[in-house]
Amino acid sequence: MSSIPTKQIDGDVSVGRNVNVGGKADIKGSVSVGHNLKVEGWLDAKNIKGANKGVFTDITKLRETYPDGTLPDGSWAIVGGTLPGELWYVNGGSWVDSGKTAGSVTVDVEQYLEEVQTMSGDIDTMKNDIAAIKTKDTSQDNLITATSNIATTNNKAISDTNTALAAEQKTRGDKDTELQGSIDTLTQQLNDLISKSSTDGIDNYTEIINFLSGIKDTDTLQALLTTLGTRITDLETMQEEGFRLVGVAVPTTTPITATGKIAYLASEPGEYTNFAVTVPVHNGNETVKITINEGELVLLTKEPGQAWVKNGLKVSSVVKKIVKDQMSGQADGVAPLDSNGLIGKSYLPNDVYDVVWIDYWLKQGDTAPTPTSAGLLMYNETTNTLQVSAASGEAFAWQDKTPDKTKLYVDKTDNLTYRYDPDKSRFVAVSSRSAAASIYNPTVENDGRTYVLCDTEDTANSAVHVAKRNGKAALVFSFSWKPNCAT
Repeated sequence: MSSIPTKQIDGDVSVGRNVNVGGKADIKGSVSVGHNLKVEGWLDAKNIKGANKGVFTDITKLRETYPDGTLPDGSWAIVGGTLPGELWYVNGGSWVDSGKTAGSVTVDVEQYLEEVQTMSGDIDTMKNDIAAIKTKDTSQDNLITATSNIATTNNKAISDTNTALAAEQKTRGDKDTELQGSIDTLTQQLNDLISKSSTDGIDNYTEIINFLSGIKDTDTLQALLTTLGTRITDLETMQEEGFRLVGVAVPTTTPITATGKIAYLASEPGEYTNFAVTVPVHNGNETVKITINEGELVLLTKEPGQAWVKNGLKVSSVVKKIVKDQMSGQADGVAPLDSNGLIGKSYLPNDVYDVVWIDYWLKQGDTAPTPTSAGLLMYNETTNTLQVSAASGEAFAWQDKTPDKTKLYVDKTDNLTYRYDPDKSRFVAVSSRSAAASIYNPTVENDGRTYVLCDTEDTANSAVHVAKRNGKAALVFSFSWKPNCAT
């Protein structure tokens, strides 16, 4: 089917200029040519008014077809069975033999010309198709080249990645080996730390474990200090009397030989064989061994020429004096309360004077109340968010509010004071709750290492400072002497 569109026009068509018809023309009516008519091919007409009347087998057939007197002079025809044949012409209205021959054989190639024209169109179409295919081939070649380049780049990237992975695997393997060595070393150190044949410094850790074993989770600071106060003496008294603390003793410790007053701190239960005392009895002398019971913290003291003496240790006044002398008003220290149970302004930063009252303090499980006016404050301990009530249409609604680290916040429900800690993103208590505090053991609740009681130069390893930073009011101590803490 031809791709050339066909259009039909109903009515007259007038063309003022040239007309070019590429195909056949089928005219049903008459044609009037005002000027010359040029036919480059064959003119095939059933009834044509022309000089040539055709070829006839004999003169009789010619005269039957065109009788004398019917044609104008000059008309002619070929008579005979072959070409060339006899040339006859009309002269004076009658057919006359010219005595000559004329005519030659021709072939009507019109149908062949039409086929050739059709084939020419097909060839042109094929040329266009081939050109389009060549264009597509060029695009495909470019795409193949680009794809090949990408594949080459990817192969190089994969090769580089494999090389990097191999190097990383080797590095990780070396680091893993190094890490395993560090773990083995740390494991050995921990094993040495809890062994019975350790040094005096490591014995401190062992003593902490043994001391903590006698304390229950239900014990409070007040109860613990009361119990300690009733059964141990004042450490300051020992220092004032000239005793020198030489170490921490365990049941297997052999005391040193010294000319002055010496003392050992001990808490591990058991019989201290090398601290035995010889006493006279009715039938001679008897060796009495010093025994330390579960939960005791004692000083084993000895004066020159005297026997070992077991002394209970009272630590409450010592702790109070250390906290008062070493930490009051110091950076990362504590602030004492005045006679009204409040922190004096001299212990507060200059810009912390404004007190903000919090109307609702929600604990876990509490439901937020519906605000009845604007400007109310509410803090939620569970989500650590501060909110303020604001007008919302005809009612009021809670909106988030950014806490100010330069202000003090007071809970109206129990009059407790808080400050906002931006590092922890929550409020931390400045004053303690009235409920009894539970025992806080920094060694057990943190990283398992030994802490000194107080060290203002190294607060990270100071038990008092660690307890304060964690908001704890009660703690268990393991003693180790450090500068600035002895009193």
